[in-house]
Amino acid sequence: MAPLLAAVIAGPAAYAAIVSTSGSMAVFPASTANYTSGPYDDPAQAPIRLWTERVGISLAEDVVLDTALADSTLRYVTGGAGVGETAFSSASGPTLAAGAVADIYYAYLDPAGVQSQMGSVTFDTSVLGIVAYTERLQFSDFLRVSGAPYPSNPAFEARGWENTEWAQLSADRRTLTFFGTASTPGDQFRIFVMPVPEPSTYTTFATAMLALLATAIRRRGRPTTQSSGSNCSRPAVLEEGNRGPWLITQRFP
Repeated sequence: MAPLLAAVIAGPAAYAAIVSTSGSMAVFPASTANYTSGPYDDPAQAPIRLWTERVGISLAEDVVLDTALADSTLRYVTGGAGVGETAFSSASGPTLAAGAVADIYYAYLDPAGVQSQMGSVTFDTSVLGIVAYTERLQFSDFLRVSGAPYPSNPAFEARGWENTEWAQLSADRRTLTFFGTASTPGDQFRIFVMPVPEPSTYTTFATAMLALLATAIRRRGRPTTQSSGSNCSRPAVLEEGNRGPWLITQRFP
């Protein structure tokens, strides 16, 4: 089984923002989102529509990603892999564990007729991975926005990627580039992004580190019966928040 991706942030988090887009990638208001079969039929130069689906959501159950796009030097393709490419399968993928916190963006290429489009989006935090195959999109629909128009599974069988799509991440994991060829009913995929820690998280962490340093300095001034060649370490839980604890290992000479 693929290893779990750690997407949990200690302390409160804000949503990951889109810094920029390029090519055919274009941001649309979430209020215009329609996840059903072929709702847009965009004309020539169809945009790759991108909108926010969920923000700062704590996953109610595990989400299996199709790929984490781990190697920035490779394009991740759904068909046969060529030079500089690697194929990924819907049969397996890394898992975001239940309780992890993530922001979710949704992309939809829905042209009138057959079109190929390429575009990029840059976030201000790291991309965790994507869900792109129809089956995985259906399985992850428990993340859906209440009241928004979604397809009735499994009626929308061509919802995800087929054999002509690929994605690639930049080395800093913040810019995702997508190429796709689609016709009605279009191709969709989910992008899972790491949420942004609030400034208060860093303040709490810095305060805790200063307190830990002061404790270590005081201990250095005390006599000790510990032998010169020994070490001891113990964990010090600095904060217990709704995202889990900061955990530091404290070592004394």
